[in-house]
Amino acid sequence: MEALELILFLLAAVVASSILDRLLPPLSLPLVQIGLGALMAALIAFPVEAGLDAELLLILFIAPLHFNESRHVDSGALWSSRWGIASLAVGLVLATVVAVGFTLYALLPAIPLAAALAFGAAMGSTDAVAVTELSKDFRFGKRHETLLQGEALFNDVTGTVVFKTAIGFAASGALSLAHAGEEFALDLFGGMLGGALMGLIAWLLLELIRRRGIDSPNLHVTLELLLPFVIYLAAKQIHIGAVIAVVSAGLVMSLMPHRHNAQTARQKLQAKGVWETIGFILNGIIFVLLGMQLPRALAPAADGGLQDALLFVSISLALTFVLEAVRFIWIAGMDIVDCMARRQPIRMLADREHFKSALAMAFAGPKGGITLSLMLTIPATLIGADGFPAREALISLASGVILCTLLLANFAVPKLVPHKRDSKRTKRQVDAEVRLVMDVMASIQ
Repeated sequence: MEALELILFLLAAVVASSILDRLLPPLSLPLVQIGLGALMAALIAFPVEAGLDAELLLILFIAPLHFNESRHVDSGALWSSRWGIASLAVGLVLATVVAVGFTLYALLPAIPLAAALAFGAAMGSTDAVAVTELSKDFRFGKRHETLLQGEALFNDVTGTVVFKTAIGFAASGALSLAHAGEEFALDLFGGMLGGALMGLIAWLLLELIRRRGIDSPNLHVTLELLLPFVIYLAAKQIHIGAVIAVVSAGLVMSLMPHRHNAQTARQKLQAKGVWETIGFILNGIIFVLLGMQLPRALAPAADGGLQDALLFVSISLALTFVLEAVRFIWIAGMDIVDCMARRQPIRMLADREHFKSALAMAFAGPKGGITLSLMLTIPATLIGADGFPAREALISLASGVILCTLLLANFAVPKLVPHKRDSKRTKRQVDAEVRLVMDVMASIQ
């Protein structure tokens, strides 16, 4: 009964957040939902004291959202930016691990270095839900928007593997780089190949059902909703990257040929409506749950008195600064390499609009549910120097950095890049839209 009450309260909070979002225009919907979650945790006792279950979060929320996003992303644009996406998903994450980890260790030497590096690894994963909302609403430029979407789909693997390796070393003192490399290869390449194969099998199954004359929209939409869970669980059983497998399957299914007739059009319309509703609910629940965890995660810093609270705020701000600085420098370096590859003058990068777009992209990588759920898996036995409660400190600092990055994404990004609905269309775009409408009318006639 308690679980049912929690689900109903979560759904009510999602609905209420959508209404409040209209009344509080300066705040983004994720921040409103986090605030509602924190308020619920303060006023109502819910059975969530054990923290977010990382595996449950991945399968119930991240898997279907990643699957739906990968089926509608521009696959051609992702392929053309594959090296840039790989740079963000692997290179930037490793740079973040080193920079943030050593900064934390320098500021708080009582925390073991391995645990500090694990903290940096958890900061490598951007919140795919928040990134999707930002790229959908704001105009970053075609290349930057593609890089953001690709990074959000693929960068979980590197951070998760490094996090598990570093935490294992901090807890046991044993380090196996060979095992970490093997796990990374299985997660990334195994997930991509296995997911592609499962996506092909899923497409063949759906086509077989259609060829048998079973064109019920309800059946096909239900199968679409079931696929990400089946693919995720199958990938876990064969020990490959489950989230990457779901993304790869969605990409393959989007690339395969599809029949176009009145029946498939009805199915697509119904599926679109169902996925939009499911996405709205799941996105909202993720942020409400995140908000419900924040008071518990921030409690150790608040219980230590004013001095501990000021130290916590100062370190959180310093870590956020390092995190965003490393991200901006990395993105600027990628832009320089891209200019050199295109044989364009590098001085064009000094253009005010391009600089603002690069800075906005740096701020558009907020941390969220994945980061906090990873931090909550740190063993309770992890103790720093002289009995320092390392686990509580790491969780509190992670919560502070999550809040800072979400606030930057909410308030800084709209100041740097235009909203898509406010962007002026060029004459070329208007002419293309007119030609498209005329072609549609001609084909109907």
